[in-house]
This record gives sequence, C-alpha cells and structure tokens, in this order.
Amino acid sequence: MLTPRKPVLLRVIYWVAAIEAVIGTVFTLLSAGVDLFAKTVVTAMPVQSFWPDLKPSVRLDPAPLARVTSGGFDVANVSLTGIGLDARIWLAAAELFQGAMVVAIGVAVAVLASRLLRGDPFGRILSKTAFGTATVIGLGGILGQVFSGIGGLLVSAQVLRVTGWSIDDKDLVRDNLDAIGWPLPAQGLSIEFWPIGAALAIVAIGIAFRYGETLQADAARLRQQKLALQRDTEGLI
Repeated sequence: MLTPRKPVLLRVIYWVAAIEAVIGTVFTLLSAGVDLFAKTVVTAMPVQSFWPDLKPSVRLDPAPLARVTSGGFDVANVSLTGIGLDARIWLAAAELFQGAMVVAIGVAVAVLASRLLRGDPFGRILSKTAFGTATVIGLGGILGQVFSGIGGLLVSAQVLRVTGWSIDDKDLVRDNLDAIGWPLPAQGLSIEFWPIGAALAIVAIGIAFRYGETLQADAARLRQQKLALQRDTEGLI
C-alpha cells in the first residue's frame, strides 16, 4: 500500500516555525540578560514632546521654508550606561513578555504543520495550542507594553531629571531648561490594545478547531459503530 506523499511546503513551514521558536527563545533570553547585566543598554527612551529652540543670535541662511509650530520628538533611541537596577528589571521583563509572543506563534505554527503532516488536523492539541497562544499574545502584548513603559519612564527620569543648573550666555533670555535645549522626562504610559484583538481572533480559531475535533470524534465513533454492526450482522449469517 502506497503512503500519500507529504506536501513539501508543510515540511518547510514546520521546520521554519520550529527554528523560529528556538531562535526567538535564545534571543529573548539574551536580550533580557543584556538589559539586566550589560554595562551599556540600548533602549527607546521616552521624553516629553521636545523640539530644540535656537538661540536668538542664530540665523539660518537660507532658512527652511517649513517650520515646526508645535510638537516634536517624543522618543530617543539611545545607548545608556549607569541606569539603575529597577529600570533594568522592568526592561528585561518587557523583553521576556514580548519575546514570548514570538515564540508562542512559532510553536503554534509548528504544531499545526505537524498535525497536518500526520493527517490529523483536528487533534485535541490544536485547540489547546490556540487557546494557549491567545493567552500568551493577549497577556504578553499588554504586559510587555506596560513593563517597557515603566522601564522607559524610569530610564527617562534617571537620564533627564535635573534639579539645578547654571549658564553664562548673553543670548539666553528664558530661565528654564527648554532654553538650553534640555528635554524633560516623560510622564505617562501609552498602551495599544491590538494584542487583545489578536488574542480574540486566535480564540475564535481555537473554537473552530474544537468544533472540528468534535466532528472528527463523532465521525470516528460512527465508523466504529458501523464496523461493530457489520461484525454483528456477519455473525448472524
């Protein structure tokens, strides 16, 4: 009896997803370790909306046609030294949550491809994997943002908070930090709720898998009943 050939694309998807999950795990742990123990930490540091203000004596020739009237930079990609352990812990935890989402997706795709290769696409493990992946994405996506935001606020305060300053410059007319081009620490978190929507979509897929599992179990039970009935009928003849 010939066994049906397994689609090459499914094998490729399985191995790519499995490798992605392994690499994602390694890089997540490495990134968290760097945030905790490395001398220099690379991060996106939030700041209050900031735009540099030129001194009155500065003249641009020719001046740009467009100019900024409000708003400015609100994040800076920086390499930092000397940040506190509290900020490092929050940033490392954020790396773990965010990396967990990548790993969970890789595992889910690998499990799905594996079941399809076995010819059993509606095994109970698929719905469980879908529900688990939805949980990781929902919680990991939200908590990753919260932890990253708190870590960013701590970093911003440690780098930018100034309690006193002095300057000797005849062109300086305002007595505040904006006048010397110093940005202020960020003050609030910004949370996006797309992980909740993504988690709900995956839950819906998990429910569809669970329904398929039920249908497959019912079909198998009917086949067994049919075979049993055939055996009983043959025994009467």
